[in-house]
Amino acid sequence: MNIFDYNAETGELMAGVREARQDPRNPGEFLLPAYSTFIEPPAVGIEQAAIFIDGAWQVVIDHRGQYWLADGSTDKITDLGVERPINAFTVAPLLLVTAVVDAKKFELSAACDNDLRNITTIYPAAERATWDIQRQEALAWQADNNSAVPFIDALATERGVTTADQVTQILTKIAAFEAAAATAIGKRQRLIDQVDVIVADVISDDDKRTAIGAVSW
Repeated sequence: MNIFDYNAETGELMAGVREARQDPRNPGEFLLPAYSTFIEPPAVGIEQAAIFIDGAWQVVIDHRGQYWLADGSTDKITDLGVERPINAFTVAPLLLVTAVVDAKKFELSAACDNDLRNITTIYPAAERATWDIQRQEALAWQADNNSAVPFIDALATERGVTTADQVTQILTKIAAFEAAAATAIGKRQRLIDQVDVIVADVISDDDKRTAIGAVSW
């Protein structure tokens, strides 16, 4: 005689089958462990499971696992007997080309920001907060050496250099940052233009997704 085990919480049929042991105290009878039955479970189909409830087997749907909706959102079913939403997919659907474009442009913008952030974050936040006044005073002094530049004067005094040297340092760094920013921003614009050209091309959506995915920083 066979024994069929089932889950203590859900009643779901466990894998495998065991041979029952005879009861040594009651010849002709067999021992039945907890959460098991002598009743043979029914055959189940695809996405079905057998559960033992109230002394009998039942066949229920088994949609456990992840599913996706057409909008790209996803969720997971963890219990037996729960239906998926109508029109749900069991594999991730291909994103619409517009969604791929949006994701790629966001990726390129983030990469541009990261390049510029790497330049600026070597300076403390307090110093970065003074860059506007440093730039204004440096440009004013460059145009007229008699211009009042109290902030730059204070910097130069503490640093032990002349106002002229301090202005030169500031303007040099401004020029370097502007060059780096122009390079990064121009690169971002070029790559976004490349994405737009792909979108406008007369090719299949699959080819567009592949080509857009190949655009990298």
